[in-house]
Amino acid sequence: SLTGIPYEDTWPDTMALYWVTRLFNVFLATLLIWIVYRIGRESFDERAGLLAAWFLALSPVDMSCAHLESGDTTAGFFATVCVLYAMRIYQRGRNMDYVLAALFGMCAFAAKYNAGMAMVAPMAAHVLRQERWYDVFNAESFAKLILFGVTAIAALFLTIPSMFTHASVVSQDIVQFFRHVSSGRRLSAELKEAGMGARFLFSMERNGPILVHILSPALIVVALAGMAGILTLQQLSEFLYFQF
Repeated sequence: SLTGIPYEDTWPDTMALYWVTRLFNVFLATLLIWIVYRIGRESFDERAGLLAAWFLALSPVDMSCAHLESGDTTAGFFATVCVLYAMRIYQRGRNMDYVLAALFGMCAFAAKYNAGMAMVAPMAAHVLRQERWYDVFNAESFAKLILFGVTAIAALFLTIPSMFTHASVVSQDIVQFFRHVSSGRRLSAELKEAGMGARFLFSMERNGPILVHILSPALIVVALAGMAGILTLQQLSEFLYFQF
């Protein structure tokens, strides 16, 4: 009704809509494994892509979200695709990469407002791919940023159709959402006045065990061992290089 399209004044069957949404989330969660594989393969090599896909396929939190009818899986899928094209912006910088990064980033934003933070990735990739820092301000760079911005604005109206008819209402809803999630609700007055470090420690005391439970202790041990192994190999290669 907000877009002016005729509709039937009836409510859809709740259970039918529930199962359609769940199946859609399962489909996106499955497809996301391939997207993560592409990120790993294009950014590093085949082994990195397969390992990343394996970790996601066995992720307890991803399996849990994929069985729900919420927007988390949808938002996560589009945000990850946005990151894929951000990596391609960094590597290739084609115009189509900017267009698709903006499109999928705004799809993520429409699914869940805070998933719009994925838009930071393509903008960071654009800056980092410049040979010199001041190349960001040249004509070619500006043209690509304008293309990215125009696509993002167009995608905003396509993914949230009510922006056409009730832009002020939707804008207020977006602002209120971010005020709500950043308001420090449920925090004591003493903690609200504390510094960032104290807040971080408080957050980790409460959320750390939950994060470990979600990721599983075994996965954390494997990840830490892998990072230690990479650092050891780097140090060994540097030592051999300077010795020989």
